[in-house]
Amino acid sequence: MADREHEISYQSTSKRRHDGREDKDEPSPKKVVPSKSKGTAEEAYQVIIGQFSSWYDERRKDGLFNKLKCVYSDLLDTATFSNVKSTIDLLQALHASGNLSPQNLTLLNDAIIITNQFGLRDLIRKEMASFPDVKIVSSILSSYRQTSIAFFSSLFDDDLKTINGIYNNPNKSYSDRWDMLFDLEKRRYKPLNKDNWNEFVENLNIIQRTGMLSYFECWKM
Repeated sequence: MADREHEISYQSTSKRRHDGREDKDEPSPKKVVPSKSKGTAEEAYQVIIGQFSSWYDERRKDGLFNKLKCVYSDLLDTATFSNVKSTIDLLQALHASGNLSPQNLTLLNDAIIITNQFGLRDLIRKEMASFPDVKIVSSILSSYRQTSIAFFSSLFDDDLKTINGIYNNPNKSYSDRWDMLFDLEKRRYKPLNKDNWNEFVENLNIIQRTGMLSYFECWKM
């Protein structure tokens, strides 16, 4: 949190009395330093939101912003996501929906765990020691949500090309694997979801690679 400007207060070291003597009871010049208090919970919340947003936006080229959208994709509707252009947009939408507040920061910790950004948690805890330090994702994010992200994290580039060929004709140009997952889940016709996840995995069995058939099978729910 940015320090407030220091307030400087100067007072005279002495003053001449009417009788000619000096009154030395006045304090010497001093600098009044503001309190180092963390401020209110709301102020700390705003700082944490800023830290979180900057962290993910600065790593967009690594796909973290698109991955974050996938983490939270079950919590907001498609129309809301159409207005999300940055991490702060996403967090503000979660706040407006009641999923995020100064009293409930669980979703921030969930995202840190799923996206493996534990350095961010260390940074946040310097501002707010009470920030969650658990290593297990909360029940707010479904098992499907956690499985789909873990699965897409594990895929090779050839696997992504195969998925593109199965579900798009002609192939689409995606910025990264998370852009693909988000598109598959938000499309109007037969979007990818927990109800057809096993069918999705089964379709990937067309990949003819040693050991890969059993590998895909293990991702069924």
